[in-house]
Amino acid sequence: MTTADGGWIVIQRKIKDSPVSFFRNWREYEDGFGDISKDFWAGLKLMHILTQSDQWEMRVDFKKQDGSWSYIHYNQFKVGSAGERYKLTVGGYTGGDGDYFAGGNEPANSKMFTTFDNDNDLSHDNCAVHTSYRSGWWFHSCVDINPNAPKPYYNWPNTAEVMEMKIRLKDCITCV
Repeated sequence: MTTADGGWIVIQRKIKDSPVSFFRNWREYEDGFGDISKDFWAGLKLMHILTQSDQWEMRVDFKKQDGSWSYIHYNQFKVGSAGERYKLTVGGYTGGDGDYFAGGNEPANSKMFTTFDNDNDLSHDNCAVHTSYRSGWWFHSCVDINPNAPKPYYNWPNTAEVMEMKIRLKDCITCV
């Protein structure tokens, strides 16, 4: 809550070598799972409800193998409705360790969510069942970055030891 002037809501946390599996079905990703103090997914329904109105921003903090922390920040974050397959909208990368969600050849931005039992990615295969991923995510195709993947996090900077996605109302003056 206190990172970068506070007001953040943690929507995802993944700790390397945790016994909690992110290889879950559609319903579990919709409803959320895990323990907020450990590995955690807040749920697609909640993410949609929070972000359907107002402007939200996202910050992703991650601990590198060398023990240092880094981050990624976006000025825009929104998760679409169930009917839109929880389409992700991120934009306005403002700095940090790289534009992993909206940049590159296969960004998660504007993609629908995929799980092993609900394939919405753009690949001819279901990326959620690919051995490198084995989790739900906003896949473009099966070479994306996926912080929910089992260790090591495929293509994630320095195979992060801990990763947290956080959101808050944009330009929140009374958050602290």
